[in-house]
Amino acid sequence: REMLEYIKIEDEYFDEDFFLLLEDFDIAWRGRRCGWRAAFFPQLVCYHHGGISRNRTALSQYYTFRNRYLLLIKNGEITEILRVLILFPFYEIPRLIFLLFSNKKTKQALKEIKALFPKMLKKRMIIRTQARIKPGRGPGLCG
Repeated sequence: REMLEYIKIEDEYFDEDFFLLLEDFDIAWRGRRCGWRAAFFPQLVCYHHGGISRNRTALSQYYTFRNRYLLLIKNGEITEILRVLILFPFYEIPRLIFLLFSNKKTKQALKEIKALFPKMLKKRMIIRTQARIKPGRGPGLCG
């Protein structure tokens, strides 16, 4: 709970711009950047009923494609962004071509990435500020 309070942006824990898919990656990435660590407890069990991430639908492809780029813009280090740019001609362009022909929503995803770009950069600046301020020591924090 302490981590969620610390990393929230404008009273949002889960980024509503993501809406569906990869919002959990966003929280993990922000938490890690601010010094929180994840722990594995194999005795704990969580059941997830339903959900879209298991099914490969046009909608899940759309949100996965869109949110991957939003996630990178919002959280990625320069080295991570450069790695994507280096691989872009070999992986991303063929993937984009495939999605443009197989999923009608891909053009909409590209428009939304462009429209949300300034907002993601603003959130990126907030995240960078949070990461510079050391949170109080608590469970799960790096030493």
